[in-house]
Amino acid sequence: MRDLELWQQLSQNPEALLKKPAQEAEEIFNKLNLEQQASLILLCPWEKRQELILLSKKAEELVQAMPTQELFWTIKAIGIQDCLELLRMASAEQLQFMFDLDWWYKDKIVPEKIVAWLLLLFEASESVVARWLEWIVKKDESLLPTIMRPFLSIYKRPDEMDIQEAKDVLPGFTLDDTYFIEFKNKKLQPLWARIIEILIDFFPPAYRDLMESMVFDIPTETFEFAYRWRNNRLADWGIPEYFEAIDIYAPIDKNNLRRIELPDVDITQELTMPAFVPTLYIDDLPYLRNALDSLVGKPVMGRIIKEWVWVANKLLMADLVDLDDPLQLRQVIFRAAGLINIALEQLHKDFGESPEQLLTQIPIEDLIRLANSSIRALKSKALALVNSDLVHSEGWYLEEDVQNRFLGLLTRQILYWDPLIQEYRGFRSVDEILEIDNLLKELEEWSKVVKYLIEPHWSNWHKGVFTHTNIGTSRELTWTMALATVLAQLCINNIKELKPLSLKELKELKKLLFVGDGSLSKDVVNKLVDSLYNKELELDKNRFYEIIYSTLKPLEEIFSSLNDNEIDPRFIEYIWTIVDDDLYFKDT
Repeated sequence: MRDLELWQQLSQNPEALLKKPAQEAEEIFNKLNLEQQASLILLCPWEKRQELILLSKKAEELVQAMPTQELFWTIKAIGIQDCLELLRMASAEQLQFMFDLDWWYKDKIVPEKIVAWLLLLFEASESVVARWLEWIVKKDESLLPTIMRPFLSIYKRPDEMDIQEAKDVLPGFTLDDTYFIEFKNKKLQPLWARIIEILIDFFPPAYRDLMESMVFDIPTETFEFAYRWRNNRLADWGIPEYFEAIDIYAPIDKNNLRRIELPDVDITQELTMPAFVPTLYIDDLPYLRNALDSLVGKPVMGRIIKEWVWVANKLLMADLVDLDDPLQLRQVIFRAAGLINIALEQLHKDFGESPEQLLTQIPIEDLIRLANSSIRALKSKALALVNSDLVHSEGWYLEEDVQNRFLGLLTRQILYWDPLIQEYRGFRSVDEILEIDNLLKELEEWSKVVKYLIEPHWSNWHKGVFTHTNIGTSRELTWTMALATVLAQLCINNIKELKPLSLKELKELKKLLFVGDGSLSKDVVNKLVDSLYNKELELDKNRFYEIIYSTLKPLEEIFSSLNDNEIDPRFIEYIWTIVDDDLYFKDT
């Protein structure tokens, strides 16, 4: 089998190679050239990539040719403790990329991350540490002082002070009797001492510059230089710093989208291997998939892929994603794809242009911002309900499914609750946006009815007595149950008050609320609606009727199958009941 045919076969399912006996898998994999091996690795899930890499006879060359960000994601997905082989083979530049991403939170450095990575470097090999130090002392003289200051202080012996006096009054650790080092955390002394020893042994000028900087330079200035150089390095890899990244959430109108008129350049020819494989992240996104299928092999794909990586990185930085969580990393990429799909769908329906045309002519960042604008509008509506005290900020008293969908809007990323997988994920389609928009409209309608009809207000429900009732706490009381209970009290006792029903009242309710065949009496519903409806609700009367009817309708199934002797308050759902009259009234 020729190499190309073998690659085409393996690319359908790269993981299948790992199921073969080790020697056979190694022989097959090494029939491919470096570029083909690399493409198979990128087609493989992050967690499986190291196994494929280690099959190659050119593993180190393969690792150092990998897109640096993909190598970082691979290591994070596997777990840095289990990736010592990859760390040994990574270039110093790749290592520093990982550190630049992982050592910082916004514009602050994270000392714990520094220690964790440096300990791993030594575990991989001291030669890896030396290789990294050699690279960094040539590239960024401000980095070492910045990362060391949280861990040690340097004192320089004055010229007029003899060595013995210096040893008496200065910290006890010195390598040259000139600079004396105080370790702020004694447990970490071996780590930092060895790094300094490597510097003085192999890079004496760098050691001296480091010591002088630690003694004389203003820390804030050194830090500012380190932060600036770090941002410049990340920018070279297509990763913005946090304060630049957040503009990905700047709103944009569909009529203000930029159009690309310059001819496209095939930038993929400059890459050793593809930096990103879009088809791994498009799931069931028909508009995006159709556009990509039409553009496969065309020069414009180079620009699209580069822009796609850029916006995914912006989301990664703007959302302050936990880089130790591979699931969050993967969700960002899927979310970016979902946003592009939404924008293509919106624009196709509004302007009639094909997804292929839109993806070719409009910058990916504009597509992301357009979709985000629609989704953030949902969050604004949700927050308006919360700020108006119409809905609890944590969705208390809403039905579980409604609560899940509502709370997804209040997250930083604004997520869609997928009932099929019972998890939050990014929005993927216009239909999902419309679904949540309709939900918010219904919530607003319901909130007005709840505020108008139910006393006390839901903010005081926690003060009620829930012992000896069919619910244990106020948190189990939903708007639907509360409204059904108030309507029942109106039917039986003519009071608009949220109080649980006794067994006697349940039996009476059954007689009042249902006709002979056990169905809900529409006459009773109409009377309730007529007596309760008020224009101050700012709600159409027909919609008010729908809410009242839908609230009482579930009781029909419960009561229609029971005679009076079979009614048990413990098992009556959708309404608040007293399960032991004597004990309940004694407590109240």
